Amino acid sequence: MTTTRLLLSAGLLATGLAACGGDPAQAPPAPLVEVPISTADSPSAYVTFVQAQAASGSETGEPLSLDSFALAPTSEADEPVALN
Repeated sequence: MTTTRLLLSAGLLATGLAACGGDPAQAPPAPLVEVPISTADSPSAYVTFVQAQAASGSETGEPLSLDSFALAPTSEADEPVALN
């Protein structure tokens, strides 16, 4: 009887510890390795991305690849955007 309780307790403890692994949905996003192609859709999308990267303040991150597009997008119709 004591052995059964001991084994049952050990099994419950092991199950409880295995469940403490965390929620995989809460995993941090993978770091960016290149500028997303969606930033080339419009000048405002590009500026929003650049400002978000500048606001992150990461001095130790890897540089992002610009292979997805050659130049920053331009528009003849949109108003200029102020870069802060």
